[in-house]
Amino acid sequence: MRPVFVLDTNVLLNDPRALYVFSGAEIIIPQTVLIELDKLKTSRTDDQTRFHGREISRILFELSEKGKLSEGVEIGDDSVVRVGTIDSSKPIPEALKTKISDDYILALTYQLTQANPDVTLVTNDLNMLLKAQSLGVPVKHFDTEISKNKIKFIMRKIKAPRGVIVWISIFLVIVVVSFGFYLTGLFYSGTKNSNVPPEILAQLEPYQIKEYAYQQILKSKPNDVQALIGLGNLYFDVENYQAAIDKYRQALKIEPKNGDVRTDMGVAYFKLGMADMAITELRRVIIDNPNHALAHFNLGVVYWHGKGDSQNAIREFNAYLTILPDGPLAEAARHNIGQIERAAGEI
Repeated sequence: MRPVFVLDTNVLLNDPRALYVFSGAEIIIPQTVLIELDKLKTSRTDDQTRFHGREISRILFELSEKGKLSEGVEIGDDSVVRVGTIDSSKPIPEALKTKISDDYILALTYQLTQANPDVTLVTNDLNMLLKAQSLGVPVKHFDTEISKNKIKFIMRKIKAPRGVIVWISIFLVIVVVSFGFYLTGLFYSGTKNSNVPPEILAQLEPYQIKEYAYQQILKSKPNDVQALIGLGNLYFDVENYQAAIDKYRQALKIEPKNGDVRTDMGVAYFKLGMADMAITELRRVIIDNPNHALAHFNLGVVYWHGKGDSQNAIREFNAYLTILPDGPLAEAARHNIGQIERAAGEI
């Protein structure tokens, strides 16, 4: 029997690589965590949180293509990732209200401990940690595990079949640029400061150096698709949607049937309030690939919130559920359908 680790939402938002930390284990992502990740798309939060939310969503979609997340999907190192739900037939502590996300996660962990003594809740939330301890639920702070995963994450990126040169190039550029910043004390914007504190420099690096790295690659290789997509994703994550669209469109001139990129471009149009353009792009994805689940889900959101078209919204959410009935957004799709139907019943 594998050891079991239940991951809190804040763990994945702190570092999407958390999935790859635990060797020979069953990693449980509570269903409510997926709902919280989906809410990030429309919430106002910091750039890093949005970036990590998109990254873990991408990882889960990749895994859902390999098998059913509700049953468990292997990720290497003899580990399995599974989406976990509460069993209504099994008892949970009376103090827990499962409509509250934290309590749902605690209740799920509690139920799992009844069948397997080697279950641990992993969280960065002090209140969650204290509450788990009061319930007798084994709990661990995630920071103690992060360092084990650094090399695995790099290898996972390098193994990507179409992005090897890009990732190596970005790594080398980041090393060179970081060293240059350290020596000269220059901000990427060109502002001079010979005494930039290390902690300030560290805050600048994640966005500015990545942007510079992609731009350097594109200077020598203007048609590098992976660099164009990476730069587009970077702009998307900081809500510079028009700049993201420009890069996505350049990438699509080279790979016009790249459904993932066109889907992101459609979402960017929706974020700019251009629902009709979003629908056009998302429909094109589905014409090229009728089984593109994420395009169906996002098209449902656009019809619902962008056009007030409940009938087409329900159709698209159902299309997602037909393709990925146990996918990472399955619960969100069902929830959305329920909301639309309840609203229609109240009219």
